[in-house]
Amino acid sequence: MLWYWICIENLFTKEFGNVSNWLLESKVHETPFKISLEILPRMRTIYLAYHIGWNVYNKVNSVVSKIMRLPNDSLKLPQSLLEKANLLREHGKKIYLANFIKALPEIKKYIKSELLLDQINDISMFYSEKEYTVKMLDEKIKNAKSEVVMLYRMRNKIVHNANYDNFLLPYFLSSANQFAGDLLNRVLELYYKEGILRLEEIMLRIFSEYDILRAKLNEQGPSCLFRKDIF
Repeated sequence: MLWYWICIENLFTKEFGNVSNWLLESKVHETPFKISLEILPRMRTIYLAYHIGWNVYNKVNSVVSKIMRLPNDSLKLPQSLLEKANLLREHGKKIYLANFIKALPEIKKYIKSELLLDQINDISMFYSEKEYTVKMLDEKIKNAKSEVVMLYRMRNKIVHNANYDNFLLPYFLSSANQFAGDLLNRVLELYYKEGILRLEEIMLRIFSEYDILRAKLNEQGPSCLFRKDIF
C-alpha cells in the first residue's frame, strides 16, 4: 500500500522552490495530502457518474444471457424488449446506454430480485431527476474523501508505528491501487495525448473536470451523462 501512496504523493509534490498553490486559496498551506483530498474524490466521482448505468446494464445483461444467476431470478424478456434495450449484443454494433435506461420501466415488470430492482430504481432516478443526481454525486464525493483520509491514516500507522489492521488492509490496498492507477493513467493521458506538460496544469485540469461536469448537469440535466466526453 505504501508504494501506491508514494505514487500518489509524488504526483502531488511540487518542484523544489515552488511555494504557490495549485488549487487552494493562497492563505492555505497546500500539502500533497490536501491536494489528494481535492483531486482523488473528484476523479472517482466522475468515473462513477459515467459508469453507474453501465454497471447495472452489465448485471441485467448477465442475467439475460444466463452468465450470472440471481436469487429468485426468472428473468425472461420478450425479444422486442431485448432489442429495444440493446440487450442483444451484435458484433460491430454500438450499444447505447440511453436505450437501456428508457426501457427500464418495462424491464422492471419482469424482475423478481429485490437487489437488482433497487439498483434499477436508483439509476432510473439518477438519469431522470437532477436533484437526485446531484445528491448522489455529492455523497460519492463525501465518501471518497473519507476513504482518502482513512488511507492516509493507515499509511501513517504503517510508516510511523509499523502497525496496521489486518482486517482492513485488503480493502484499503485495493482502494489505494485504484486511486493511484486512475491518477497515473489520467496524468499520462493528458501529458501524451493532449500535450499538457506542466504537472500544475495537469492537476488544475483534473480538478476542473468535475466542475465542468456539474455545470453541464445543471444546464442539460442528467442526460449529459449518457455521453462520456465531458469537454
